Amino acid sequence: MSVFRYETLLSKNTKVQDDHVIERSTQSGFILVTKDERIERDWVDVIIKHRARVILLTDSQGGITELAAALICARDACERTLLDNPMGPLIIRVNKTGTISKIRGETELRSRRDKLLTTNIVRAKRLGVAIPDATYGKK
Repeated sequence: MSVFRYETLLSKNTKVQDDHVIERSTQSGFILVTKDERIERDWVDVIIKHRARVILLTDSQGGITELAAALICARDACERTLLDNPMGPLIIRVNKTGTISKIRGETELRSRRDKLLTTNIVRAKRLGVAIPDATYGKK
């Protein structure tokens, strides 16, 4: 398994929006590995648009050693899933034991995006504020 640091694509010590990270990693043919669970909610449209493939490590309590161990344990299952889905979009959720807990392909991601949009519209109407834009990830 080849792993490239963030700085391979983007400048170190600079604030870069997640949508740019997703876009650059996809353009470079990389699989994005992250522990930021907000990516599934806040950037789902960008993941769909760029057909990104993401491995999401869900151990919020673990440090780098635990996250690396989970990724190593999940390696074979992740590789099979990635080979079965060569074009994305795809999110593979890996828990702290290194087991894949959920796989979301294009159909599931589009459904998730639609549910999130519906929730935001309902919330906006209840609060009497402007209805949010259908595009996620624009902060």
